[in-house]
Amino acid sequence: MGEPTICVEAVPGHRGRTITTVPILQVGAGYTILSHEVAGKTIALHKLYGHMSAAGTAGIYSDHDGAGTGETVMVGDMDVAATGTVRMDFGADADFCPQTDAAHHMTLKSAVGLFKGVAVVSYVA
Repeated sequence: MGEPTICVEAVPGHRGRTITTVPILQVGAGYTILSHEVAGKTIALHKLYGHMSAAGTAGIYSDHDGAGTGETVMVGDMDVAATGTVRMDFGADADFCPQTDAAHHMTLKSAVGLFKGVAVVSYVA
């Protein structure tokens, strides 16, 4: 699977952070990198919207390689019904959002169903 298309929009008044919208279109259950690591920065999850193609689980993780190595749970595995909707809104202030460990990927992991939707993230120094 190729890298997702990323649409970047500056959000005024948010301490110079750029909010990034990441489309999610899984083609197979498992790990999907939502945002690549940047040295010295964490990644904040502001919003997650989407649905599953079949009943299964989905969660957001911080890891070294986008494949689960050294993963830390950000948003634990959620049971989602077939075509069930996930909607999480942590707000614009990254200080109150789940964040990756420094220099880690933000990864979505699903089992059984495919997750389709969008994540809204920002890099935090």
